[in-house]
Amino acid sequence: PPAPNAAAVFLRCRRVLLGLGCDGSKRRHDISTTMAANKSSASGGSGGETAEFDILDHMTVQGDGTEWRTEPLFMDDIENADFDNDERLEALRELLFEDDPYEVAEGLRLEGNKLFRTGKTEELRKALIKYTESLAALRQADKRAEEGRMGEKRLENPDLLKSSRKARALGGQEAEQALKDGALQAEGPDVAYSVSDVAAKAAIVYSNRAAVHLRLRNFRHALNDAKTALSADPDFVKAFFRAAQAACQLRDDSTALRYCKEGLARDPENKELKALRIEAKKIRKERAEEEAVEKEEQEKERKRESAQRALYSKRGISLGPVLSSRFAERGETEARLAQVETDDGEVGNAAIFSVAIVYDEYLEFDMIESVCELDTLDAHLSSILPPHGEKPSWDRRGDYTAKTVDLYYWANAVEPYRGYDNRTRCLFAEAEGANRDAVSKYWVKVDTSLPLLAALSRANHVVPGHPVFFVVARGSDFAKVFLASNEPAVL
Repeated sequence: PPAPNAAAVFLRCRRVLLGLGCDGSKRRHDISTTMAANKSSASGGSGGETAEFDILDHMTVQGDGTEWRTEPLFMDDIENADFDNDERLEALRELLFEDDPYEVAEGLRLEGNKLFRTGKTEELRKALIKYTESLAALRQADKRAEEGRMGEKRLENPDLLKSSRKARALGGQEAEQALKDGALQAEGPDVAYSVSDVAAKAAIVYSNRAAVHLRLRNFRHALNDAKTALSADPDFVKAFFRAAQAACQLRDDSTALRYCKEGLARDPENKELKALRIEAKKIRKERAEEEAVEKEEQEKERKRESAQRALYSKRGISLGPVLSSRFAERGETEARLAQVETDDGEVGNAAIFSVAIVYDEYLEFDMIESVCELDTLDAHLSSILPPHGEKPSWDRRGDYTAKTVDLYYWANAVEPYRGYDNRTRCLFAEAEGANRDAVSKYWVKVDTSLPLLAALSRANHVVPGHPVFFVVARGSDFAKVFLASNEPAVL
């Protein structure tokens, strides 16, 4: 059997391992004094059988005393001890935390703190795990504390109190049985902490985990943990600081300022919160400036789109959303007005278009950025294809010349715009209109000797953002496949 004061030695072990005691030398003195008293009690005390308890009998002490300093009970720096690689420390820790979830939580919190202080990414991730495990242990501790509190309330019941007094009066085995049946049965577990103690500890751990998330740039998780910490302890100033930090990183100035205000209401001289309040106000100013610029850009875009619609509408051209943003990568796709001189010498305004010429067989295309509505497409094809233009590198057979190709547009390829709001919606959903019923889409051959406007203003021609024409080698095998399909391969 253990000596009478073995429990006291064990309790000191708990304090040492948790790092809650004094400096190392005083711990050694206190523990040695306790063991000496224990040994004296075991050899000369009265009553009951006793046995000597001297942990020094199990140590190997060198002449210079260095080895006993490595024993868990006498370590100078227990918080920085190598728990993972020392079986004695690991065994004592498991024994220490075996039955008390509150102390388990505290131990895990301290381990998390140690990992956090390294600042290394890998260690920070381990710290997250430790804090999460600590919170799990605190949930068990909260349950035990609640059961203990309910037990105390039940003992306030007059009938149970009466039965417990009667049990004490009976004495002996009858008293023991009565207590089991009555008052003792009503008691909750004997715990040294309350529900409020657990809540306060949980607030600290949640705040610590929020700090780790901030280091790892998990700002939304950090904000959520800080909020949870405040729900556990509404007066925990550090949690207000963490919440404001995370909100600033998320550029949520309103939330950051609110937490700064609430934190400073509890600690008016808190320098960290004052600094964050300045930062949050700066973010608010920057956001206001950004929103003003964005609003101005949106207004410019609205006017530009309105002008484009008007330009197309005045010429009887239906306009719809773009087929592909790839065309815009090659140059400007916006139509514009310019003064031009006609064949009869008159000068007037005419629309200038950027036209995409697609070679679907080879998934290639050209962008002709300045095609007047009065120009014929023949003239422009002659400038980009042989014999006057350069032979394309991809046309190894020489099938594509200005005289041997046909030009087509894709009828009803997209849904025409019916208003600015609808157009805006389509602009943000590229090729949305291209999902119309395939039966309504077909290829229409273009008479290249006519002006561009003649082809664009056809009733079944909805211009997809800007004019797009498809070129195929006349009479080729690909031309047959192309005309039989309802959708171009380039898309």
